[in-house]
Amino acid sequence: MKPTRRGLLGLLPLLSGCAERFSAPRPLAQPPTPDGEIAMDDGARLPYRAWLPASPRAVMLALHGVTDSRDFFEYPAPAFMAAGVAAYAPDQRGFGAAPGRGYWAGTARMVADAVQCFAYVRESHPGLPVYLIGESMGGSIAILAQHDCRPDAMGLLAPAVWLRREMSTLYRGALWFARHVIPGYRGTARDVPHPVLASDNIEALERMGRDPLTLIEVRLDMLVGLAELMDEAARAVTTITPPTLWLYGARDELVPRRATLDAWRRTSGVRQAYYLHGYHLLMRDHARAIPTADLIGFLQHPDRRLISSAEIAAAAWLAES
Repeated sequence: MKPTRRGLLGLLPLLSGCAERFSAPRPLAQPPTPDGEIAMDDGARLPYRAWLPASPRAVMLALHGVTDSRDFFEYPAPAFMAAGVAAYAPDQRGFGAAPGRGYWAGTARMVADAVQCFAYVRESHPGLPVYLIGESMGGSIAILAQHDCRPDAMGLLAPAVWLRREMSTLYRGALWFARHVIPGYRGTARDVPHPVLASDNIEALERMGRDPLTLIEVRLDMLVGLAELMDEAARAVTTITPPTLWLYGARDELVPRRATLDAWRRTSGVRQAYYLHGYHLLMRDHARAIPTADLIGFLQHPDRRLISSAEIAAAAWLAES
């Protein structure tokens, strides 16, 4: 994989090109052994990784982004363990080694899975505070699942929110074409004419590219499903009730700035943190220690100020935009 991560929505320009890859997604030959599995109500089992301190003081469900897997949390996990926070990161359905790899499971199914995973985490650690965090796509799922999960606190890492009505006519047309004409076409990062950088940590991006759990080829109907999820989550930001910290990087090239600004203006009571040197994958960046410390501090003490000045930067960004 090249050091740059290309924007997933950037796959849409493929619609104007030649479509040759319509075979089924390749199965995962020998997936790495997970730390455990969580049974869903339909019989599916979602594998997960767990980072468990000797004497946890809190526990957390961590939801990954699109194409990613349970391995997404390996970079910030040591800091959370040192703070006494246990973390469970499952493969969401359609990703990693979860059932239906390479196919979009649907927003309702993925939200239901998240709620059941959260219940499993809570039951595994009775009496402890339970947090919910999500990165990108996982953040959107967390927004839609928070009402049923009722976490003690929630962290949103550059959640994928974007109202459909705010998308350009070209994007909306491309989504229609993808759904109705070539939904089974499988695109890769090499097909995207305008690459973007998801993190300045090239080693982490290369590691992600080599990870067998990472989904390299993406069906276009999966991107259509993602767009629908983004729209639904964007409309639901006004319903967020748990203490929540929303983190976003100034150099994020995947979630549009105007979409995040719009969502921030429509939320009430949600703490906002803006990182001037942050990319989309804030927990993998070279400067990840700052947002990681902010998130840990917030989850454990939602009423306290953040360690960094990211809230001041967020207020300034909103005022200037």
